[in-house]
Amino acid sequence: MQTTSFSIAQMIVGRFIAGLGNGLNTTTIPVWHSEMSKPQHRGYLAVLQLALNQLGNVTAQWLNFGLGFIGHRAVSWRFPIAFQIFYALVTMIMLPWLPDSPRWLIQKGRLEQARAVTARLHARSINDPETEILHETSVRNVLHELEVSKEGSLRNRRSAHAAMGGINAINYYLPVVFASLQMSRQMSLILSACNAINVMVFTCVCITVIETLGRKKLMLLGAMGQGICFTMITAGLAAGGSKWAAVSIAFIFAFYTIFGLSWIAIPWMYAAEVNTQPWRNRGAGLATATNWICNYAVVLVTPIGIANIAWRYYIIYGTLNFLFVPIIYIWYVETAGLSLEGIDSLFEGRKSDADSAAKKIDCDPAQLKAPGDEGQSEWVEMATQD
Repeated sequence: MQTTSFSIAQMIVGRFIAGLGNGLNTTTIPVWHSEMSKPQHRGYLAVLQLALNQLGNVTAQWLNFGLGFIGHRAVSWRFPIAFQIFYALVTMIMLPWLPDSPRWLIQKGRLEQARAVTARLHARSINDPETEILHETSVRNVLHELEVSKEGSLRNRRSAHAAMGGINAINYYLPVVFASLQMSRQMSLILSACNAINVMVFTCVCITVIETLGRKKLMLLGAMGQGICFTMITAGLAAGGSKWAAVSIAFIFAFYTIFGLSWIAIPWMYAAEVNTQPWRNRGAGLATATNWICNYAVVLVTPIGIANIAWRYYIIYGTLNFLFVPIIYIWYVETAGLSLEGIDSLFEGRKSDADSAAKKIDCDPAQLKAPGDEGQSEWVEMATQD
């Protein structure tokens, strides 16, 4: 609809439908990653997905730059929009081979399907003893989470996103920011496209450190670094002149470098990690909705702020990033290397090693019925209740 638009109304409808799909994807993908990955691989895979996302951004930036030379012809904007269909088709072709999460299948009472998926994920036979142990442990853990969530102790979760860290104040208006620094239109587009490559490269670097440094430390260092970058960007804009313009441009690139190393991926995975099984989809959905609402607010307010208070507007985002540091330090927990059940044990306040939680749950496996067994309806009723 967007590619073939001949009116603003048609474009708006197309954007609305695409937004619905994007909202569903950004809610579902982090949850699916968190439930399908081994603890030691969960961070790698989540960041890899964001790196591929940035590949799309790089493609878009350079397409826009190249097609900008053909003037105001329709193909200059229709082709970049149409090219997005390529990535959507690749995704749709691969979807049939993606299994449902074993935890979700267990929650729905489809135990044999969950066992089969567990075997596939660990490259073992469905009758392998290790598959049986992993499956029974997952069943016990999901049942435990369902029981405890009814009591409310696992419901009190909080998550946060990076929307207010200032990324969208710069991201959506980056060519405008460069133009305000006396860059030509062509140079502004080149710098924007080069910056997209910069973000993609350092998102790939994040893959190598996400599990070793951990989520909390990266967010702390990222917030501090982003605050410093905004301070220097603001100083450069306030001072004016070619030398200070170069300082602002350098720290814009530094901001994106730090963002790619830290905040680009962690908020998306963190919301899925810290919510318990019955609330993981809802918690991730709420966090994603909050993120997009904040994005909308930032995009709406930024041109007004720049028009009225100029460089002073960026002081807001520098301040917010510095405020994030004590908030993260005090209230956020480290989730790197822990299973989802181990993360739950942290929120339950257990004194024992968090990742031994699954072994300490008192549950008789004989009480759990597979689909088709007597008592399946009772299990399904228990598993699907809030």
